[in-house]
Amino acid sequence: MISKASLKYVRISPVRVRQVINIIRGKSVINAMGYLSNINKRPRIYLLELLKSALSNAKHQHAGINESDLFISTIRVDNGPMLKRFRAASMGSAVPIIHRTSHITVELDKITSPAQELKDIALHKTGKMPVSKRPFHTKTDTAKKEKGETGKRSFKKKALKKTARRKG
Repeated sequence: MISKASLKYVRISPVRVRQVINIIRGKSVINAMGYLSNINKRPRIYLLELLKSALSNAKHQHAGINESDLFISTIRVDNGPMLKRFRAASMGSAVPIIHRTSHITVELDKITSPAQELKDIALHKTGKMPVSKRPFHTKTDTAKKEKGETGKRSFKKKALKKTARRKG
């Protein structure tokens, strides 16, 4: 992660924001800004602002970094607090209105060449890559793997143990 930016309490539904986010996820920053400037959806205004903020954060933290070297590694929308109101309805009753808000987070990372990715994978397989740079597994994943607690098999083992306890 080169830089991170977040926008909170945006008065727009997370569902609407996700429609636009799915278009730009994984794209380079320049391509994403191009997409956002041509989409006719309201969340684009907030997402353009957020991308510009993340880009300026990257330039401030890492001097000399280029826009063309960055891509959107992670972008997500979470639900914010809901504003609950009531509207008058027929026969003197009230109908609830819920104004949804969003928390949007974006992380930028540097584009690596395919040759560099292959080199990292080879180092990871041989175990020579430092733990902090390992792209695929965390320390807990490797610990679980050594114990044999990964995937469907671990689930089956646990299920068999439970049934054995019940029978015996």
